[in-house]
Amino acid sequence: MDAIKLLIFDVAGTIVQDRGEVLRAFSTALEKHGVAHTTAELKEWKGSSKQEVIRHFVRRQAGPEVSESAVADVYGDFRRELERHCRDNGVLPIPGRRRLLHGCTNTAFCWRRLPGSIARSRS
Repeated sequence: MDAIKLLIFDVAGTIVQDRGEVLRAFSTALEKHGVAHTTAELKEWKGSSKQEVIRHFVRRQAGPEVSESAVADVYGDFRRELERHCRDNGVLPIPGRRRLLHGCTNTAFCWRRLPGSIARSRS
């Protein structure tokens, strides 16, 4: 049997508790750029590519010809807001998930990639 060389995990709701951080970050970024949306509409996109979600709402408002740089600006604000929230409030691992990730060959990479650093959390 070949050794496992790569594991890919979703983060929110899979390895860390989802406390609405992603929805709040979407809302904050969209509002900053004056893009209309509702929480219910955002929830319909749960699990989708974050850039696709933003692209949908930006294009819906500004039209299909909107530049990718406009989408990238909103996406950048989304990422900064999510990272800020996780850094300031931490993240809570789902019980048992830290043990699962502990086997990563390059543990520093695994932990560094999680906003708020799950490594600081206790499971």
